[in-house]
Amino acid sequence: MLTKTMKPMLLLSLDKNRKAFTLLEMIIAFSIICFVGTIVVRWFIMNRQYQKRVTELYDGDTIIRNAIWEIHKDLKTSRTVIYPRALRAFANDEFNMSSDSKLVVKNFEGDIVSYFYKRDTKELVRVISHVPTDDAPQDKTRVIAKNLNSVVFTNKNLLNNCVNIYMECGPSVLMDAVFLMND
Repeated sequence: MLTKTMKPMLLLSLDKNRKAFTLLEMIIAFSIICFVGTIVVRWFIMNRQYQKRVTELYDGDTIIRNAIWEIHKDLKTSRTVIYPRALRAFANDEFNMSSDSKLVVKNFEGDIVSYFYKRDTKELVRVISHVPTDDAPQDKTRVIAKNLNSVVFTNKNLLNNCVNIYMECGPSVLMDAVFLMND
């Protein structure tokens, strides 16, 4: 059983005449709420920026992967690289690499397949030139990728059967090498 002397110890000792918070208590509570709110808002902002960077990276990777896949399909079934060609140097037995923003190959069917990077529109375009025996040449043009920052095709093999590809799209970068099937 509780005695009269124990009751004040168990109950909160608040002044019964006091009906509101003091100004100091309000300032402390407000500053704590502002501090926690600032941390939470900053976390949301950082999370949004991180998600934006991840999305840009993923989108760039997807664009590059799809473009490389299209190029791989054509190059794996191509006979020779027409442009750019690696050239033998005259002074010694070494050769000079040749790089450009366009690639031209000839496939086994006799078609000329060209890839052009258009810097002004940031597009990679594929053109297939087919020359039938009785008609005029027919070209099929298709945009392979958009929003590419840079595309460089390099041929550093004197047999002209290997093409190095460098692509940039946003923060994503890819370097790849493709060997042509010459036989």
